[in-house]
Amino acid sequence: MKLSTTAYNRLAAKRGLPPLKSLPGARPQARRPDGFDSLTEARWAKEGTLQLLAFTDIRVKLQSYHPFVLALPGGIQYTPDFICLMSNDEHWLIEVKGSYKLGSNGY
Repeated sequence: MKLSTTAYNRLAAKRGLPPLKSLPGARPQARRPDGFDSLTEARWAKEGTLQLLAFTDIRVKLQSYHPFVLALPGGIQYTPDFICLMSNDEHWLIEVKGSYKLGSNGY
């Protein structure tokens, strides 16, 4: 499930959590017609919540793609691939990477 920053902030406010803020310099348009930057990210969007459940026994309540931009020291900006709101109310940032050399499935 994709969740906009606005929708996430509404949910966060209900739970007494600080809001997320999109910063200037957000990522450019996605390159794929399905809206994802890579096939690995598209696969995670479909299968990732099941992977998390299988490995952690914690369900994902909400998942959002490229939810915000973090401003890091030195003027560096970082956009996590996904944020997941877990059933135990934890927030997990997910970074998806593929690796042809390692034969990885990317997550």
